[in-house]
Amino acid sequence: MKGDTTELKLSGSMTIGKSYDLLLEGSSSLAPLKAISKTIDVIKGNASFVFSVSGDWEKPKINGGMDVSNGTLGFKDISYRLTSIAAYIYIDEDHITIERANGKLSGGDVSISGTAYLDRFSIKRFFIESRLHNITASVSKDFWVSFDGNLYYRGTLKTQTLMGDIAIKKAKYSERIEWKSWLLKARPKERLRVEVTKLDKTNLNIRVSGTNLFIDNNVARALMKMDILLRGSIGQPILLGKVEAKEGIVYFRNNEFKVLKASVDFANPNQVNPYFDIAAETRVRNYNIRLNLDGYIEQFNLSLSSSPALDETDIFSLLTVGQMGKHLKGLEGGIG
Repeated sequence: MKGDTTELKLSGSMTIGKSYDLLLEGSSSLAPLKAISKTIDVIKGNASFVFSVSGDWEKPKINGGMDVSNGTLGFKDISYRLTSIAAYIYIDEDHITIERANGKLSGGDVSISGTAYLDRFSIKRFFIESRLHNITASVSKDFWVSFDGNLYYRGTLKTQTLMGDIAIKKAKYSERIEWKSWLLKARPKERLRVEVTKLDKTNLNIRVSGTNLFIDNNVARALMKMDILLRGSIGQPILLGKVEAKEGIVYFRNNEFKVLKASVDFANPNQVNPYFDIAAETRVRNYNIRLNLDGYIEQFNLSLSSSPALDETDIFSLLTVGQMGKHLKGLEGGIG
């Protein structure tokens, strides 16, 4: 059989219900494989292959191999595509092995290897290893991350697990924050009930760490480090671990607070609800002012102290308008 992008040759014999003795060889475009899954957005490339099927009908022996070149793979709702794919895959009776698979992803390199074990023509269990090098991803318009990593995907058709390590080499967050809308979005919410796919059920066990995370926006200018464990599932991820500020400043009403300590702890295994612990100081006129904040987004404690000592109303006044309460002449309500 020949087509514009496909050439197949099938020879041999088959006794239905008893045995196989078939040989399939040829070459093809990868485009028809898009029909395998609705989540595939694009698949391109060329493949050449030779496969044989022999033996008993109930337990056939499959052998052969396939070369893939100039491949491209992209999924819906994911803006990045795996390009320049070159791979060799072979089948040896009861298992499929990805001997090598290399490609480009978002300016970096990806290499994949792995094995899947077969039960007749279906997959019984699998293990896939991927190595990521120098990947740069844009999380949002003003948030980008560069990282390396090793990820392992294994399981059966019923249960799967994605595990490994992501090492962040450099990251920068420069998006301006409008406090009112940010606080509303940041509050813990009940999860919406949506249709769950098999991928959403995949269990997670991924460590994400890095020491060169830079925040530079209207709220802070700081260098951060993080050590986070990503658990739960792809559909309902949970964060466990800590993010800390190594150094930096925080802005409030044109005042620069020097960060003495700042950490965000993720310790709740049931929902993402971080605990903040922040201490910072600044100097306004002849007063050293210290700020302490700890607690959760929906319930936290904020305290201000100064040297020489002032009450909190006067401290807030100094920070907002540069004067103490007794000089405000009726503006105390606005300060509150």
